[in-house]
Amino acid sequence: MIKNPDKIRESWNNLFRGSGNAHQVAVLEEGLQFKKIGINPNEAQFLETRKFQISEIARIFRVPPHMIGDLEHATFSNIEHESINFVDNTIVPWVSRLEQSMQKALINESKKQEFFIKFNLTARLRGDANSRASFYQTMRQNGIMSANDVRQLEDMNLISETDGGFKYLVNGNFVEMSSAGSWTEKYSKMGGEV
Repeated sequence: MIKNPDKIRESWNNLFRGSGNAHQVAVLEEGLQFKKIGINPNEAQFLETRKFQISEIARIFRVPPHMIGDLEHATFSNIEHESINFVDNTIVPWVSRLEQSMQKALINESKKQEFFIKFNLTARLRGDANSRASFYQTMRQNGIMSANDVRQLEDMNLISETDGGFKYLVNGNFVEMSSAGSWTEKYSKMGGEV
């Protein structure tokens, strides 16, 4: 048991604190023992080797490092793109092989013009909610998608045809230059003031 720890701390600080006292021999009092804190070089090199192995295995199997728990270089935005890249470059080639094999083995020659096998990978490529909302808004406003097209991609219930679920709409202020203002002529002929 140390009798006066404050005295030992003060003695240590007086002898070894400061740049002029670096690399001096430490003398420990009252039976104290020195315990080194840190990792010896061999263990540190082993850890570096393990890190390299993780990234090398990910590279061999074309798996993004974040999918096997290596988050050293991960950020929110690059994880999303890495995941999309994983689907494009790792999953799609295997899925294409499966589709072709199943098409060949399961569908008769006479039915191959009518039917085909296709895996739906859109759920894996969805992206974040803001990107999807922006995409759907643009596609909807330009008449490329109906409300039900969007709802189907989001796995939501469809809107009935009577409620306009299958209508394709365009933004009302997009008109050809030659017909800009033509609505005023039609309106004034019907007796209204512009």
